[in-house]
Amino acid sequence: MKYQVMPPLSASDYEALKADISKNGVLIPIEYAFASDGKTLELLDGHHRLQICNELGITDYPTVIRAGLTEDTDKLMYARSLNLARRHLTRAQKQQLIQSQLKDTPEMSDRAIASGLGVDGKTVAVQRRHLEATAELPQLNTRIGADNKTRPVSIYNPTERTMRQLRTPGVINKMLNEGISNPHTASKQLNREHKTQRMTIPADANVTYDLHCADIRDGLPMIPDASIDAIITDAPYDRKLAYVFEPLAQTAARVLKPGGILLCMIDQKVLIPALNSLDKHLKYRWTLAYLIPRNPPWKGVLNISTLWKPVLWFQQGVYESYLTPDLIDVPPINDIDAKLHPHQQSIEGFSEIVKTYTLPGQTILDPFCGSATTGIAALTLGRNFIGTDIDLGHIEIAHHRINDIYRNP
Repeated sequence: MKYQVMPPLSASDYEALKADISKNGVLIPIEYAFASDGKTLELLDGHHRLQICNELGITDYPTVIRAGLTEDTDKLMYARSLNLARRHLTRAQKQQLIQSQLKDTPEMSDRAIASGLGVDGKTVAVQRRHLEATAELPQLNTRIGADNKTRPVSIYNPTERTMRQLRTPGVINKMLNEGISNPHTASKQLNREHKTQRMTIPADANVTYDLHCADIRDGLPMIPDASIDAIITDAPYDRKLAYVFEPLAQTAARVLKPGGILLCMIDQKVLIPALNSLDKHLKYRWTLAYLIPRNPPWKGVLNISTLWKPVLWFQQGVYESYLTPDLIDVPPINDIDAKLHPHQQSIEGFSEIVKTYTLPGQTILDPFCGSATTGIAALTLGRNFIGTDIDLGHIEIAHHRINDIYRNP
């Protein structure tokens, strides 16, 4: 239908409307306008109502003929305005109607379009900015106002920072859904919401954990494909064990969900083999700096005092981006915990990683879990945890430590 601006009703909605018309009749008039020949009537609004009337044999339904609508663009705008005035439309459907009107009449000013559709001018401006930013609408030097006068307009020329924010997932939807015209404001609000979401544990959270004695070289077959939201681990530091990064990368590519991430703490001396292996199977995102809050070790003949450890950040497919720091600064580990594992990390440090880069209810895997520092951080913050380690002694320590700290805080 030429002026049917909304998609057809679903089968269930259509039957519900049919039952209502059968019982109560047609309550909203079916609207027409004359075609360009001045004689033929064209249906503007009420396509479903008219079809149902034909099916039910109803002929005395109310009708209205709208005068003064001569151009197709006028008729389309009027049809869209009728649908926008109806409360049953979702926000997304209303946005689609406004965007369709902008694409039909990009030369019209925002106020003129808003007046014709019966919506707010700022809402139209946000839709225009979105369409211009995504190259779906041309940027014009002039626009035609409601008084039919043509006026010059300034071309929207965003900075590179603004374009990055417009490309960030969620920013444009935030602007459209809440009528925010500034992408900086939308980005800040999204970041605050993400931070709150990451730190808020649902009241009904029922997290679980599982530990396995397993070798990463076997691919961890007990873990289903695409079942893990994040892998957070402290990998072996010894150059002789650098072979673990290839099976780690292959396993991560298999078990991570689309958009899942791998955060792998390493020692600088295995940085190159780690990067080479992981980059074959996952997408590199960034390297985080984990500050070492104790007497730093020396790198032998290099005469370098190490003050931080790199945490490699890789992802599986497209990751939902939001503002995150790349520096992790935590208090020193206590003497008791330091004796649990040769490369023991603090619960506070890994809690900072878990709450910053994952969400409550997600599942975290640590394939080199040691004494389960990642696990305790995950469980305490409302995440599920799966830990594996090649050393059965470490698995036993992990069991006891989770029970002592998480189960009996």
